[in-house]
Parts: sequence; C-alpha cells; structure tokens
Amino acid sequence: MPALIAIRGLRKAYVMGDETVHALAGVDLDFQKASSSRSSVPRVPVSRP
Repeated sequence: MPALIAIRGLRKAYVMGDETVHALAGVDLDFQKASSSRSSVPRVPVSRP
C-alpha cells in the first residue's frame, strides 16, 4: 500500500554560536492510512508578564 504522506530527506539545522547542530539529517517518513486515528496535544497554560 502506498504511503498516504511521504516525506523524504527531511533536514533541520540550528546555529548555536559558532556551531551548527544538525538535528535531522536526511530523515525519511511514511504515514499510512489508519482505520482510526487521533492526535492530541496537551494544553499547557502560558503565563505572560
């Protein structure tokens, strides 16, 4: 079965001072269709001054 979503060669780098941190280097992801799925993100209260 082909992937519903396919991501190829994902890269992310952060510059920290004089150095570059490669958090992701060429990551491949495949997401298949599921019969049921649910995503939840916890709600975190944000206090602002």
